[in-house]
Order: sequence, then structure tokens, then C-alpha cells
Amino acid sequence: MGKEFTVYSDHKPLENMNIKSRTDEELGDLTYYLSQFNFKIKYNPGKSNQEADCLSRNPVLEPYDNNDDFLKVVNIINLEDIKNDQNINLDIEKEKLIFENEIYHKKNSKSKKIILSEELSKTLIKDVHDTYCHIGRTQMISKITPFYTAKNIIANIKKICDECEICIKNKSRRKSKYGLMSHLGPPTRPFEIISIDTIGGFGGSRSTKKYLHLLVDHFTRYAYILTSRNQSSSDFIKLIKNVTQSHNIDMVLTDQYPGINSKEFKEFLINENIRMVFTAVDSPFSNGLNERLNQTSQDTHILE
Repeated sequence: MGKEFTVYSDHKPLENMNIKSRTDEELGDLTYYLSQFNFKIKYNPGKSNQEADCLSRNPVLEPYDNNDDFLKVVNIINLEDIKNDQNINLDIEKEKLIFENEIYHKKNSKSKKIILSEELSKTLIKDVHDTYCHIGRTQMISKITPFYTAKNIIANIKKICDECEICIKNKSRRKSKYGLMSHLGPPTRPFEIISIDTIGGFGGSRSTKKYLHLLVDHFTRYAYILTSRNQSSSDFIKLIKNVTQSHNIDMVLTDQYPGINSKEFKEFLINENIRMVFTAVDSPFSNGLNERLNQTSQDTHILE
């Protein structure tokens, strides 16, 4: 601590280590910890970094295949469980399988695998996942699929790993997925989805009404129009009541105007059993139908 020193490494990316770049929670914490020391990192190719490189070399000269790991996976379920599963599993077409050592195998061009029912395969997957200390999808697939096959075995491995409560709590480096963005609908009937928008700047010497409120049905493209002095909640309620007198509305898509975001307007929607969805901020394309109508209305106003 307090001394300046140099670190030589054959890992080139470390040379440009940036403590401000925190793409990973754990690596970010480690980087901040290292930032308290005064050091420089210089790249040194592996062939020139023999002092450190020799420590990471495997000193075993003879090749050694460790079969214990394979035996553990194979023996997580016993022979009797497999026999009973295959006897009661009606989905197995036994005439197309190989019967060997009192159990049925499925053979392809490269390997021969024990066939299991989907239920027993789920039990096996959970046992392997727990036995090997909650390893991830890739390692689970590499440990199970060389020996066993079952319906939806890959999909079930991914599902069990993703839904494991212990993995979710402890594997902090796996970030949660962002929500997917998509268009609403398409609607299947009239007034299932409507959208509301407002155009301003229409006031003049002869009129006190400055705003044009537009409501559009996404199914029929039918539009309702209301002129107003302001953008109060009562104006938007009046606009929607023009529709609810004869039709039921399921959903309203709208920008976050103060009048729409008001308590009065939200209570009105609750009483009418209407859901409300706000459009994305600074994203006109999220309510494209209204934006196109707005553009047409403005062009018509200019021509007049």
C-alpha cells in the first residue's frame, strides 16, 4: 500500500483496465478494490512470462482420464428405478430400441443412451443440479445428455436451472432480463384498444379553445374529436364518455398529460373498468396511429 509497482501479465485486456466500466457486478467490486493500489499493468506475452506461466502449468506428464465424474452422474439413479420407469412408460416404442443389461437404449450414429420418461428425467436433472452444487445449463447438458435421453430433456434442463431459487439468489453475475418491447394488439374487435392524444396551438382572435383532443379506435380507425380551452381531466372524461355511451372500452393508450395522470381521471377509468397504458417518453412511434391522425389534422388546418 502506497508503493508504486508494475504488474506484468500475458492477459492483454488487463492493460486497459477501466474502473469506471462496471459491466459486471463482481468484477466491478474487484476492480474498485484494486484501485486503492498504485500500479501499472504491462502486457508480457506468455513465452516471455515464464516465471508466472510455469505456475499455471499442469505438472502431470501422463494423460489421465478421470472416470469418477461419469460414474457419479450415471449412478445418481439406480437400475431398478430405470427398469420400473421403462415398464410403465407407454410412450416407448420398444421394438425400435436396443435391449441391453435389462434396460432399453436409444442408439444413433454416434452414441447409445438410456431412455427415460420425462418425469424421471426431471427428477434426474434436479438431483444432478443439487449434487454438483447448482451448476449452470451448459454443464448440466454436458453431464446428463451423453448418458440419458428423454422427451424435452434440454428444455427441462434449462427450465430447472432458470427457476432454481438458490441460483437466482446467489448467481449475482447473471443479470435479469430486460422487458421486451412490442406493439399493443392488434385489436380483435371495435374499441378493444383506443388511444388519446392532443394537438395544441389552435387558439386565435375568434376562439378561446386552444386544444384539439383526439380519440382513435385501433380496430375501426374511427376518430372522436373534442375542442377545449385546456387539458383538464374533465375534458378527457367527456371525450371518453362519447364512446362509452354506446360501446365498452377495454384499454386506453395515452401520453402522460397532467389531466390524464390525475386522480379524478384514473378513478373514472376504474369505475368504467378500463385499463390505461402510458406510451414511452419521447417515443411518438409508440402511439403511431394517433401521431398519423395528428399530422393529417394539422396539414388540413394549414390548408384551410
